[in-house]
Amino acid sequence: MNPSGRLRIAVAAALGAAILIALWALPLVEWLDIAVEWNGANPLLGAGIYLAACTIGSVFFLPGSWLAMTGGYLYGLPLGIVMAAIGGALGAFAAFMSSRTFARAWAFARLESHPRLQALDKALIEQSFVIVLLTRLAVVIPYNVLNYLYGATGVKKIPYATASALGLIPAMALWAYVGTLASNFDDILSGNLETGMPGRILFFVGLLAIIIAVIVVHRAASRVLGQRLGE
Repeated sequence: MNPSGRLRIAVAAALGAAILIALWALPLVEWLDIAVEWNGANPLLGAGIYLAACTIGSVFFLPGSWLAMTGGYLYGLPLGIVMAAIGGALGAFAAFMSSRTFARAWAFARLESHPRLQALDKALIEQSFVIVLLTRLAVVIPYNVLNYLYGATGVKKIPYATASALGLIPAMALWAYVGTLASNFDDILSGNLETGMPGRILFFVGLLAIIIAVIVVHRAASRVLGQRLGE
């Protein structure tokens, strides 16, 4: 990796560390309670700020569940689900582009000498919509991990963005619903809220989606690898 690439990664890491320290050290709960009151008085501007926070927060690894629960807490149902879904999609794309900017060149250099990894990358490109959709449905894989993982692959932007937007709807709807049950931001930040039966159902649906995704990736990668080895 060239020096400019290392510098960009170092700057991004420093900003991420600063945000994590701020989350731990600053009186965020009090500030957020004030923000709730302000949001009620300024709904349009507040919605723009919420979506911007989802976008920036995803880039810096804020949990998608926090962001979605905040949408449910602020807007209730069903508007909270809509806001959380839009915010999740924007955040997923922003983190994807951030990863592509910082990590794609590094990943490509590693792929050049590994036929199997090249086959896997090409399989992701060929079946990108289906694979991204399935893995988005799998809540067992962290939201932010997928954002950055796909940015380092050759997955095209439009299939990624479309599949992510659709695949995130069930999880974002669940977390937005859970956010409506919170009495204050302490509940959201502590993770003490229970997802109940909807959460258990989505978990098992996610496991099934992962199994199907693995099968799809394996078959596509095996086909590509066979073609390359034949050549």
